[in-house]
Amino acid sequence: MFQKNIWLGLIVVLAFTTIVVAQSSNFNQEQQPTNDLVFIAQNALKTESELYTAEGSLVESKNDFRFANGMRGKFDLAEKNRTESLQNGYFYKDVSNNISNERAVVRKRSASLFLTDHRSRILVSPDGNETQTEEIIEHQFDFSLKYGNWVLERDTYLNTPKLEPLKKGEEPITDPSTDVSVFLKYDEEPNDPLVSVNRNSVAVYALTYWSSYNTNYRSFPNDCTNFTSQALKYGGWTMISGLYTLDSVWWYNSLNQSRTWAGAHNFYYFARNYSGRASRAPYISSLRVGDMLQADLDANGNIEHSMIVTKVSNGVPYLTYHTTNTKNKSFTEIQRSYPNARWYGWNLYSSY
Repeated sequence: MFQKNIWLGLIVVLAFTTIVVAQSSNFNQEQQPTNDLVFIAQNALKTESELYTAEGSLVESKNDFRFANGMRGKFDLAEKNRTESLQNGYFYKDVSNNISNERAVVRKRSASLFLTDHRSRILVSPDGNETQTEEIIEHQFDFSLKYGNWVLERDTYLNTPKLEPLKKGEEPITDPSTDVSVFLKYDEEPNDPLVSVNRNSVAVYALTYWSSYNTNYRSFPNDCTNFTSQALKYGGWTMISGLYTLDSVWWYNSLNQSRTWAGAHNFYYFARNYSGRASRAPYISSLRVGDMLQADLDANGNIEHSMIVTKVSNGVPYLTYHTTNTKNKSFTEIQRSYPNARWYGWNLYSSY
């Protein structure tokens, strides 16, 4: 009996030791690759940023064996921005990426790395005017383990506008601004506004809160129209009360908000049919500082995105918005990311 108890004790001790060793081994396996993953992701971000610059054609790191074919789309878009910008007399400089909030999920043959990237670059126009563009992007980098090396398969942006089908009963919108050329001149000012806005104040609000959230308001996963409504209210738009589902109202309170306040599609109907506060911009080049631009990014009749014009240079509007949190990104660069999108500009009736 005594010997039997000894053997049972030894078995328990050995089992416990095996568990501890196994747990320790798994812990080390999960920790060490994280440093490798962060290094590869940082290199991918740096490569993408450097491809924007005038010297981008010299960047060889895009061919790193640790980047799978799935990364080509990001790199190709950066090169397209560089090439087309240079053709029109523009160029990028002073690119940078600052990452934070790194966290990883490591599996046996694959891994996912999540991080926040605050990226910045300066776009120089033909007349020497410089515009700093900033974005705060939430990334998911997906890796696979091949022959003992981590390979980056894809980079997914987690905080871009969500593309959705039309809700049941909603009318598709298919009348975009007639010309997206940013070189056509249009100076007409809308007449007889029912409610005017200080467009400068709208832009100031957008530039103040582009990277943060005003704690006086709720935020949403798709926060772009909520953000633009806050800016419009700051600029002077007054609320219109009524049933929250109606497109003829526009309001926010501590408990709820109208669909037109936070929904891009509903806001379009409010602005066009009921507000008396804006007119459709016939051209992208007719947008002024403080005006709005909305987008049907996948051209399915459902407007998903709203932005505020915070700068105009050489006829090109620069947009600031939430989801993805962005400051002063040129329309031409946004358009390259969504070549099939439909664009809906709003000239706001303004006091100044």
